Amino acid sequence: MIKIEVDEAYAFDMLAITEVKARYGNTGWEQYQALYEQIISALDEKMTNFIVHSDEYHKLFGANLDVFKYIEELNKGNLKITGLKVHHANMDRYKYKRDLQNKFFNSELTEQKTKY
Repeated sequence: MIKIEVDEAYAFDMLAITEVKARYGNTGWEQYQALYEQIISALDEKMTNFIVHSDEYHKLFGANLDVFKYIEELNKGNLKITGLKVHHANMDRYKYKRDLQNKFFNSELTEQKTKY
């Protein structure tokens, strides 16, 4: 296993993705719980729970759910889902991740998006 340092919002984005997959995909809750525990050990339980129950996290979760649903539809052959739709959902995800980072950690994301 490789352990890397990431900004806090990146970790919560990973948590949201894992939660989406646990709720709507084929993975179990074990991955979510393991990641959740790692975040708690890096921050603390009170702060982690505060963020997980925040509007910012819920928006990030929703954007990840949108991306997940679009990809699932594409996998089923739904040609009404365009690349632009997926791109916009992913950009919403980036915005909510940035909002979470700014609000709770008062710093910018290390990830930068192109301006296309």
